[in-house]
Amino acid sequence: MMKGYSAAELVEQGKKYLTLGKVCTARELFRYALQVEPTYGPAIIELASYYLDYGLIEPSQKYIHLANRYIADSNVVQQLQARWDEQKARLDNLPDDSIHTANHLIRQGLHLEAIGKYVDAMLLYQHARRLEPNNPEVLFLIDIFAGVRDGAPTKYVEKLFDDYSGNFENHLLQGLQYQTPQLLFSMIYDLHRTHKKCADLGCGSGLLGALLKNIVFDIDGVDLSGEMLSLARKKECYQRLFHLDIVAFLQRNHGYDLICAADVFVYFGSLKKVFDLVFSALHNGGIFVFSIETSILPHHYLTVTGRFVHPPEYVIQLARNLGFAVLEEKQIHIRKDGEKWILGHAFILQKSP
Repeated sequence: MMKGYSAAELVEQGKKYLTLGKVCTARELFRYALQVEPTYGPAIIELASYYLDYGLIEPSQKYIHLANRYIADSNVVQQLQARWDEQKARLDNLPDDSIHTANHLIRQGLHLEAIGKYVDAMLLYQHARRLEPNNPEVLFLIDIFAGVRDGAPTKYVEKLFDDYSGNFENHLLQGLQYQTPQLLFSMIYDLHRTHKKCADLGCGSGLLGALLKNIVFDIDGVDLSGEMLSLARKKECYQRLFHLDIVAFLQRNHGYDLICAADVFVYFGSLKKVFDLVFSALHNGGIFVFSIETSILPHHYLTVTGRFVHPPEYVIQLARNLGFAVLEEKQIHIRKDGEKWILGHAFILQKSP
């Protein structure tokens, strides 16, 4: 957590994250630097440059205006304005037709992202948006770099996991050494409680449900992906499966004494609405077990992976405000990213009896 850092220190950290390819984290560090010191020139320049690099001319204009006000070196401001003019002309001249479909351009862009060529990927996404202005996938992929979303669109998540389902468990468990379901199950098991009815939010292929069936009498699973639900059904661990988004499911289903969410809230920005619905869906004394990916900043934000990270302090404060007691919180390893672990936190909350 980077509370207490100066604006200069935050900008230097942001530059380091840029070199590591963690471009969205860098963006958030520059933004946070401006919260600490709203007229800090280097942060203004870094943000203007960041948005210009990715062809995001509207947000870049905001920081060019700030540069005009707070940066004494007119050459710097003129250079930023010249880059803005160049990017505007480039985007205006993108063709309205193409030998490729928007979907093909998106797939090419995702390949470029996978090898760290984010600027080149964004050009393809901008072109795809010109061809299909309302395509939810391309709009989200652009918004990842803009940092303006507060949740992943349901159609994007559904398609992501429908497409991923064929190699999901092998890639996740073997390639990425994913272990969140096992970690959450261990935490639940160590409570030494009897659980009659459970909801597994974002159940996916049933990795957590296959463990829970040994200690829970009745399990509901819910997921956006029909292909994932087909995999979950084969495990025969759920009494009922729902092809719904989590919010709709929780609005319609209540009476649980255990609700779980393994690696689900990475597709939510603000967690207030879903936590409120979980609270209502639980019996008094009911248990809520879940994981998050951990933010290094005191706010949640969208990363280059298309997943949100959240600070544990935010989660704890939100939980207590809603009437949950925090029974356990601990840092966990979510999965591998290359040779490094993605850090997260796991929580056990209890609805007040």
